[in-house]
Amino acid sequence: MKKNFKYLFVISFFVLLAVVFGAYGSDAETKSDNQDVVMTDVDGSKLPRGVKYKAFVHYPAKGKPPIIRPSCTETNTSSSHFEPVGWALKGSKFYNINRATVPTHLLSYIDEVMENSWQAWRKADSMAYVAKGDDTSVSRANYDGTNLVAWGRVPNGAIAVTYTWYYSGTGEQLESDLIFSNKLKWSYTPYTGDNDCAGISGTYDVQDIATHELGHWVGLDDLYGDADKDLTMYGYGFTAELKKATLGDGDVLGAAAIIP
Repeated sequence: MKKNFKYLFVISFFVLLAVVFGAYGSDAETKSDNQDVVMTDVDGSKLPRGVKYKAFVHYPAKGKPPIIRPSCTETNTSSSHFEPVGWALKGSKFYNINRATVPTHLLSYIDEVMENSWQAWRKADSMAYVAKGDDTSVSRANYDGTNLVAWGRVPNGAIAVTYTWYYSGTGEQLESDLIFSNKLKWSYTPYTGDNDCAGISGTYDVQDIATHELGHWVGLDDLYGDADKDLTMYGYGFTAELKKATLGDGDVLGAAAIIP
């Protein structure tokens, strides 16, 4: 009888442990395949309850399976495809540039680039807009009230990364940080609408990439289908490309559908 009681006690103890860890495990530090982090921030600190963040890593097509390069002879942006990610811009917000990190040859253009990139989204929906705020000395992505735009370290081989924090309950976008790779070559060529791939060879056009990244701030996910290759939210980036500085049909429809 005592032996049976001993076994019963041991079994009950482990059942209790399973229940406890099951109850709290869902709120523990977890990271899923889509890089959706629950309770901890980029630096490992604890986030407020109900706040999550997602990181979008933008890679070049190089080294990936065969990918159809976007058209350079005509603007084919008729795909109506878009994918929401679960949040939307609400209320007045401001982005903050860390000018100390901006490549020297882009310093005189960065304000124009960011304004042009936001105006592309604002044309799709007047609420899809984050205005220029004060400059910042913040240099790393973190949930700190700064919608950061900076150059810095990103995952190996990536072009840029956008981090977005949001309330999981309401779907309100709280903050986004955009980090361009400081290991790649960058340039800026104003887009005129008929020079889709006329950027500087071997470099990534900052407005082309920025407009894509701001789509994540708005609430849109990356697209990887061949039919979507000419949309701004196509998930791969290309050197000398300029055309993603303006939106395709799916990008416009997505912004209009997401933002209240």
